[in-house]
Amino acid sequence: MGESAIQGTCEACGKQYRVPSAERTYTCKACGGTVSVAAQGAGKASPPTTARPAVAPRARRARGEDDGDEANTRPSARRRRATSSSRTGWIVLAVLLVVSGVGFGLYKSGAMAKVAGAEKDLGKVTASFAEDWSDGDLDDLADWYHPDGRAAFRARLDKVAANRGWTDGFPTIVQQTERVVEGTIEEPERGASLLLWGDEMDSVTVQWQFEPSRTRWYAYAVELVPPPLGPRVAAFGDAWAQSDPAALHPFFRADAKEKMAELVARKADSGGWAASFPKLGEPEITGEAGARNPAARLLGGSRPESIFPVTGGDGGELLVKWSFRDEDDAWIVTGFRFP
Repeated sequence: MGESAIQGTCEACGKQYRVPSAERTYTCKACGGTVSVAAQGAGKASPPTTARPAVAPRARRARGEDDGDEANTRPSARRRRATSSSRTGWIVLAVLLVVSGVGFGLYKSGAMAKVAGAEKDLGKVTASFAEDWSDGDLDDLADWYHPDGRAAFRARLDKVAANRGWTDGFPTIVQQTERVVEGTIEEPERGASLLLWGDEMDSVTVQWQFEPSRTRWYAYAVELVPPPLGPRVAAFGDAWAQSDPAALHPFFRADAKEKMAELVARKADSGGWAASFPKLGEPEITGEAGARNPAARLLGGSRPESIFPVTGGDGGELLVKWSFRDEDDAWIVTGFRFP
């Protein structure tokens, strides 16, 4: 922390940051403008900085300190900044084609006045979003979202962190691809980014709109690929084994859980197995790949099913229909075919 630092300045609002390199530009967290090092100062080091203890981003923001200091971002996030990869090229192409051809509801823009210094480079914006994702600060991530939907998106991020076991941090983004899908590079209107943290299915798609009057890109739709369905199906089997319709409540939509549990109870009564539900064997899951494909999800995706063989009595099978609910970031049961 006692090393020399390079001073960068936002070309739009004048805000200053300590940056690690004079050869690169960065996105201003205050206004979305471009932070760069003046040519005359590129070769000069600023006076030595005074060491300060590491403080969490939220604490810095609460104290009024700058939380956009590129030099303080996690080194691993900078080293692993996303790049395109041929192994995911087909998914990238499919996602961008779908986003280009499908109409999505945008938030109402403000006055479309031209603003000098607006950051139009979607690649830089996507890289900054990827670093905030990798750093795992949910408030910083929510700040990318359009103000009209930001509160709902922030609440959804809490569910994502809890449901996916990411409370200690989000997975590091390792690849990114982005494209302006409406307008031009000089006059952008809409864009899309695909960011990956694992294999082809471990990704988040971000749809953007550019608002010159606010000098920045805003996210207006963020779609995470659903997690694997297997663990959720296994948990459903354990709940079924309790022979209590109420035990299945967590697998239904909140506003439909009583109705769905009553459906199971009526079938149990009519089938003569209210006291002890049929014992189930190992399930077979179908349709999961289509439901987790990023491009297919933008078009509605498929509805996977799990088929449990009944191991006792008259045999048969229990078919359970599933759908991924983005608002809850969870797989939910939408229907049955009872044995």
